[in-house]
Amino acid sequence: MNGSGTIHVLKRDNSTEPLAPAKLRLCLWRGLSGSGGRFEQAQWLTDAIAAHLRRAGQPTISSGALFEMAVNALRATGHRSAAAAVEAHHQWRQRARRSLAVRNELGLATAWDRGWLTDTLADRWALSRPTARALSGILEDDLLGSIDELPERALLDRADELIEQFGLAPWCLLASAPTGRLQA
Repeated sequence: MNGSGTIHVLKRDNSTEPLAPAKLRLCLWRGLSGSGGRFEQAQWLTDAIAAHLRRAGQPTISSGALFEMAVNALRATGHRSAAAAVEAHHQWRQRARRSLAVRNELGLATAWDRGWLTDTLADRWALSRPTARALSGILEDDLLGSIDELPERALLDRADELIEQFGLAPWCLLASAPTGRLQA
């Protein structure tokens, strides 16, 4: 926790972001929903994990350790099938990430790197890192398991379309600006 009491998550690319309870809740709900659990249970477990981290005075936790806490919380509360489902989904994502490649304009294929895409979106569109990371996650979800390789240009075009869909492109922001003169 920093001075504000915020818990930070250390991502695989060594960046940090504030703990997002909604993301943790979604992870837990993903397992619980398939095994007869209720959404409220995902909320309670999320609150319990956050409270544990605050009481422990742990300012930063790795995403891997947070994932393990979530799985262990499911097991400890009798939701073994939900824990197994969450682990299976995580393993599938890891395999899918390893099998996805991006081909640059010179024809060189490189392994999927969500951190690169996050940085590219942040730089290209002047987005905050959390916003760029969320958008790169949406793109990753769309790509994983559906394609093994795509051209970098096609990936950036998809990113541009997503930016526009969310109204984050500068021309979208200008289009929503008030028109006319301000009255004194």
